[in-house]
Amino acid sequence: FGRLARKYGLTLDNIKSVDIVSADGKLRHASAEENSDLFWAVRGGGGNFGVVSAFEFGLHEMDRTVIAGDVVFPFERAREVFRFYADFSQEAPDELALDLIMPGPPGDAPGPVIIHAVYSGDHAHAEKALAPLEKLRNPIANSIAPQDYVALQSSWDNSDPRHGGDYLKSGFVNEIDDAQIDAILEGFERHPDRTTSFFYQQSGGAINRVEESATAFPNRSAVNSPTVVVSWNEGVDPEPHVAYIRSYWSTLNKFMHGFYTNVDEKATQASADSSAASLASS
Repeated sequence: FGRLARKYGLTLDNIKSVDIVSADGKLRHASAEENSDLFWAVRGGGGNFGVVSAFEFGLHEMDRTVIAGDVVFPFERAREVFRFYADFSQEAPDELALDLIMPGPPGDAPGPVIIHAVYSGDHAHAEKALAPLEKLRNPIANSIAPQDYVALQSSWDNSDPRHGGDYLKSGFVNEIDDAQIDAILEGFERHPDRTTSFFYQQSGGAINRVEESATAFPNRSAVNSPTVVVSWNEGVDPEPHVAYIRSYWSTLNKFMHGFYTNVDEKATQASADSSAASLASS
């Protein structure tokens, strides 16, 4: 999943072949023409079939400059922003990726509600694609502007994750209705010792035009992937925060239609092993 998936499909949709060391110790080449069953499985089936030592990807030409940024609103407008996002995200063209982010920082002070937009199409059409955002008047901030795509991709990187922990739950939804929005907002709780975050990662577009049986990733009808996350600093007991996010998720699970095996449940404990922490929280 990523900012270009609605335009070009998932990473797994763009794999042409793999070299894989299977459980019997043999190196195999898998593609649509060779070991096609194994090729089907490794595209979305998780790391259960061997160790992939090489990937061959299909490439796409694109303008490296995208029109992207954040439109930020106060928390008291959360329901309005969620309702707008539910409609706007479903009408957006493939070239426009829209995520909704609601971070709750430690303490009692409310955090913002953010619509993160990335338009990767012809710049001449960007204004029209992004125009509906103007209906949400008086944002706190609006940073949408031309950006280098590679810089944008690295802008959220955490270069030193050793001194904190995260726990998340995630799934897929086929619609965003009022009952779902109510459950999200009613169960969202801040805490002095953690950051609590909710976000929607948009699906649709080219992702959904692949037949459900074409790969081992079946959730082609999903319009979005909701995720809830708690994060804490080193020295904080994670147990009550993990318990909260599991309880919160139990109120949202009824809206889900499947989940993504790579991110269904992830935990990263504060650790001196930064490489292990990076892997677990990626």
